[in-house]
Amino acid sequence: MREAGRRAGFDHLSASNYLVRMADVAAAEGDAETALRYAERASDYVNAKSRGWATQSRATLLIEANRLDEAAALLAGLDADPSEGPNDPYPPSRRVLLAARHGDRERATAEFRKVKGAQRCSKEYLAIDLITVVEAAIIAGVPEDEVLAAAREWAFIDAFPHLGTLYDAFVAGATARHDDVIRLLEGRIDEIGEELRVPERGALHLFLARALAAHSRLTDAGRHATTARTLLERWPGWRRDDVDALLRRLDSATGAAEGDPSLTRREREVAALLAEGLSNADVARRLFISPKTAAVHVSNILMKLGMSNRAEVAAWAVRNNV
Repeated sequence: MREAGRRAGFDHLSASNYLVRMADVAAAEGDAETALRYAERASDYVNAKSRGWATQSRATLLIEANRLDEAAALLAGLDADPSEGPNDPYPPSRRVLLAARHGDRERATAEFRKVKGAQRCSKEYLAIDLITVVEAAIIAGVPEDEVLAAAREWAFIDAFPHLGTLYDAFVAGATARHDDVIRLLEGRIDEIGEELRVPERGALHLFLARALAAHSRLTDAGRHATTARTLLERWPGWRRDDVDALLRRLDSATGAAEGDPSLTRREREVAALLAEGLSNADVARRLFISPKTAAVHVSNILMKLGMSNRAEVAAWAVRNNV
């Protein structure tokens, strides 16, 4: 494409498009550093449309890397760009991603509704891009019914045979509906995710790993978490951080399940009382300690066992006859 543009006298335009597309290729392969480098080079071109396209690509990569202030500054520069029309879904879609990382439900909802009404751009490109927008909208708290209804209205199901399943899987994963995640993904993850970019494929394996861990299938969970980590090796940011956190939890939980005496005698006593459904205040009264000390014990137990809530500790204590 770049060579054809050069021969036709449009080298400047074709070069910027080339760089943006190479950024897309690198992102699809899960190489964030290379993708950002191409996007930064593309944004140096003076053509307004190409510059805006590259800026949005850079913003997406920065959001994925959790470099939110830098992404916000880039997107702010697009606000006065006359090339951004009401039917262009890309700027608001990036703002949905940013609002989700900030936990700003109101902003995410407003920007998502702009994406809903947009029509311009190819079905295939938009379909893949909007999977992450669906995920971000759900994380930000946009009503699930509204998100899924919009996804169906985009009517890109014919572009990718598994797109409807992918929308459902990303919603289920983002809302921690573990039974649905297992039903949608187990045994099918490679088939339905083959059209996705590497980061989104990593997200699917993370969703399934979490769901399997919630069902105490630690070996299977570890396998999918390790696959996610491998896929995200060159994709630093919040997705990889989430995988690393899960792997730490799984390591701790596996050690505990194998009888690793990581808990102190007092911590095991506290865990046993949590299995009885006692609050921190009740634990304190039973053990003749302060509520603050009881809370510290609970926090230490959660950390050592790699668990996220008291219910998981209670279940672990029952399984291990603590």
